[in-house]
Amino acid sequence: GGRMETDSVSDVSATSTPRRADGEKKKKKKKKKDKQGSTATTPRPAGDGDFPKIDWQEGELEKIAEFKKRLEGVDRGKMNDDNSLKRFLRARDGDIDKALAMYTNHLAWRKQCNIDTILDRKDQLPLSKLMDDYWPGLNHGEDREGNLVYMERIGLVDVKGVISSVPVDVLMEWQRYGRERDRVGLEKRSRERGHVVDQITMIEDCQGIGMKHLYMPAVDVYKEVLKMSEEQYPETLRRYLLVNPPTIFPIAYKMLSPFVDPHTLQKIIIVPTDPEERNKVLAQYVDPKYLPEEWGGTCTNHPVGRCIPPGGKFNPLSPNGTTYFPTGTIVGRRGKHEVEVQVEQVGTKITWKFAVKSNDIGFAVYFKGDTKEEIVASTRVDSKVGQVTGEHVAAKAGTYLLVWDNSYSNLRKKELTFEIALVVP
Repeated sequence: GGRMETDSVSDVSATSTPRRADGEKKKKKKKKKDKQGSTATTPRPAGDGDFPKIDWQEGELEKIAEFKKRLEGVDRGKMNDDNSLKRFLRARDGDIDKALAMYTNHLAWRKQCNIDTILDRKDQLPLSKLMDDYWPGLNHGEDREGNLVYMERIGLVDVKGVISSVPVDVLMEWQRYGRERDRVGLEKRSRERGHVVDQITMIEDCQGIGMKHLYMPAVDVYKEVLKMSEEQYPETLRRYLLVNPPTIFPIAYKMLSPFVDPHTLQKIIIVPTDPEERNKVLAQYVDPKYLPEEWGGTCTNHPVGRCIPPGGKFNPLSPNGTTYFPTGTIVGRRGKHEVEVQVEQVGTKITWKFAVKSNDIGFAVYFKGDTKEEIVASTRVDSKVGQVTGEHVAAKAGTYLLVWDNSYSNLRKKELTFEIALVVP
């Protein structure tokens, strides 16, 4: 989940569609030609038996044989199958030299980011549990061709809250996990069905999207995600269905389209806003049993808060008030930032680290009982000090309050990064 899937796909569905990105008619003609040359029943070359049937196109088997020959002696790790080579070959329009360069760069990226083991490290990913409960999107059912369907309601995301509190490297690790999880899931689906299923249909509900979603630091992250998806997971997107297109769509398209492969732009399908037409178009691609009732479907488990997490205001803290990762926030002028930490056992050590980017900020710790009792005296901390660390051993169980105070500043907001942990005896 939580992704902006993209890729370089050379075959586009010939099914009639509503208004699409420019150039769609040309791609549909190309699809017809590809389909005539397709040899869908051709078995995989000997030695790669995981997928009994690949949708080979004319001339691809010979190119795959050459591709494999040029990879002799290369450790391909978990990408040691012909279907992976097929995706990279198609992403470069059958050019073996370009596909080889793209594929070897991908292998280096996998090694650098430890992708082969990322699914085994889910519990160690600081954003994993948090986003599983927050991000309003998930894999849900399949399209009429058997591809995975991913549904997302991006308008419910607190973009500024996520971007300002979560480090970019932590966000990207979560994105990498999601891409690899889907790749492995599609492999499993292919084996179960006896033929290759390696693409995803995305349904993006844009209701609620506004200028706040074009927060510039967020746009920079969108670009990084798009780049990763195109370079590392090509030929993954089947189509991108935009439901309830926002008034700012032309602005967003203009900002992001230069960073997206032209083939991918032609996969965008803007679904009509008229309810009857919208439902009709969605049903062309996805069986209504997988669609919510509001889209003419029969799935009653789908509404936000049931299948799909609710999104809303983003809280980067765990239920007891501790942090999963170095967390950022802006403390406004004349404002305060307070974090409640729940301590269940006497003797638990509360530890903290923090730094203010410029100027200074006040810091204090309180015990929140019938009255607020000061535990660590309020002190002004200058940014020149760098990172401040501290701890307190709880003499009693209950709620402790960590406060960063900027109420004395009439002119300057403060950029704060902090970490909080509990060490239970």
